[in-house]
Amino acid sequence: MKYAGRLERNADLRKIILRNSYLNESVDLYEFLIKGDVTNISLRNGDVIVVPATSKIVNIQGEVERPMMYHYKETDTIEDLIKFSKGFTREANENRISITELKDGLVYKPNYFLKEVMVKNKLTN
Repeated sequence: MKYAGRLERNADLRKIILRNSYLNESVDLYEFLIKGDVTNISLRNGDVIVVPATSKIVNIQGEVERPMMYHYKETDTIEDLIKFSKGFTREANENRISITELKDGLVYKPNYFLKEVMVKNKLTN
């Protein structure tokens, strides 16, 4: 990865593929980067690392401890996304959140009660 220069913004850190003559495995870097899981994966000369692109990106902003863009999987919940951002700050209004959605080329920014979103447990209506 060092020789490739850098990862593109849409590089899928949730599904990095390691390939060689004995291995074809998918690795979720969030297990290490977000959760701190240091499961050891050894690389050898000749191994290939494939970092595919993704469009599954959510931008978490506002009163969270670590506001930034995160990649998500279909199986991730709203609670997972909040955990990625290290949770709410003291100033946060945890009762109401805003989720900006892109539908048919238009941007919607409805307000939700957090409990409602947690029950639906998905990114969109």
